[in-house]
Amino acid sequence: MQQGISKPSLPFVPRHSRQDDGSDSPSGSSSTQSNRCNFPQRYLVFIMLVLALGFGSALNNNLMILTIFQNDTGKATYACTVPERNLKNMTNSFLDISFDWDLNTEIIYISCFYWTFPWSNLVMGYFSDQFGGKYLIMVAIMGASVSSLFTPLIYKKTRPNYHPFFALRAFNGFCQGFLLPSLFSILVYWTPKNMRTTIVCIGLSTSSFGYMISTFVGVTLMWYSYEWTSIYYIFGSLGVIWCAVWHVFCYSRPYLHPFITAREKRFLTEELEDQLVFTQKEVPWRSIIRSRPLWALLINHVGIIWCTYTFGTRMPDYVNEVLKVSYELQTYWGLIMVFSVFVATIIYGCFSDWLIAEKHINITVLRKYSIAFTTLGSVFFVMMFVFIARCDRVKSDITLAVANAFINIHSANLMTNNMELAPNFAGIITSLSTIFGTTVGISGALILQISTVNRTLEGWNIFFAVTAVILFIGGSSYVYLGSGQVQFWNNLQERDSDTESI
Repeated sequence: MQQGISKPSLPFVPRHSRQDDGSDSPSGSSSTQSNRCNFPQRYLVFIMLVLALGFGSALNNNLMILTIFQNDTGKATYACTVPERNLKNMTNSFLDISFDWDLNTEIIYISCFYWTFPWSNLVMGYFSDQFGGKYLIMVAIMGASVSSLFTPLIYKKTRPNYHPFFALRAFNGFCQGFLLPSLFSILVYWTPKNMRTTIVCIGLSTSSFGYMISTFVGVTLMWYSYEWTSIYYIFGSLGVIWCAVWHVFCYSRPYLHPFITAREKRFLTEELEDQLVFTQKEVPWRSIIRSRPLWALLINHVGIIWCTYTFGTRMPDYVNEVLKVSYELQTYWGLIMVFSVFVATIIYGCFSDWLIAEKHINITVLRKYSIAFTTLGSVFFVMMFVFIARCDRVKSDITLAVANAFINIHSANLMTNNMELAPNFAGIITSLSTIFGTTVGISGALILQISTVNRTLEGWNIFFAVTAVILFIGGSSYVYLGSGQVQFWNNLQERDSDTESI
């Protein structure tokens, strides 16, 4: 039975910031009033955070585009026999770039991002919850932008040695480890409870858009201009611009924002003060580690991050090498697929928040039914992709698109659950989920891929079949252990209790 949660003794908004008397005109000077903007600042924060996810994904993908340029030495005979297709890809025959990479080297290069990504998560979740995540997000995007801007220079200065790119990608991963914990620690203070799923769905979909748009722009520029450096300058510069706008107009907490109106501040205070507190917080580590709903999240994140690695980094090679579709043609279909997933995910998010707002369903019941449904759907269509679609391009495209939609909705439920279990420690929960999921999921995926995939259809099928099994295990664990209710250890007054809320 869920325990009742009393209001924390520390106010959500510090006393000195509660200047309003119920109107939008504070009792201070007229200069204070003139600095305030009637546009709701929470929407600006939403837009900037969503763009941060998009830029983070795009800047990560920029460095992966380099794998297109590897030489074809050591690749096995393809398994699919299909009619002749346009297989012209961006190769060193007409671009001034080439790497003599074998399969294992390529996999190691892609995985360098995940070597450092979890460890910066480890501390940033704590710091973002205690001190706010505004500047930590800036470090994430600025670091990734600098990596992108310096990529062409490093290539020209160090060619043909590829080891500097390993270091560059590892640095990118370290910086982007700041992003998710900081983002959720900010989002939980700005998002009304009945909008969380929608905002998370928009953010995840934008992240997918960022990945596909960077691929589309990069491959298109290289295809028609025979020049590969511009993509790194474009997205690197956009990332720097984002940082400047974020620094001026966005803040970690509503009560720190100089432009917010008294009405909006009061709305967020009344909406969230039963869950959130101001000032530094003592972290109930013992209760967190012993929380069964948290372990359900951790196990689920293994499957989701495994799928992110599989579909985000390896799928372009599968489509190119097994289905024999050029990278250029992939980008056009990819944009259509991502848009379809975007629409499906947003519809789900809005419908879920409507159910919650109208109290038609308990949050825990909603999360468990959603996880169960998306788990079964994603497993079914992944297995369809492996055993029925095989070399049929149309069937492969359809089953892969539907599987991605289910996986995206599944991920949105988990990310929203990061904020639901303990809003005061959303950054820490996000960092723990990311660390556990990345360490276990990426390690397992790398070992399995290196040992079984030799550029053959049979090897890839083994990899995707194991992916379906991992998804099923994660979804089943959440149905048994998961919860959508605020846990008792979120309430600082009860942090020493030994009773667990489920």
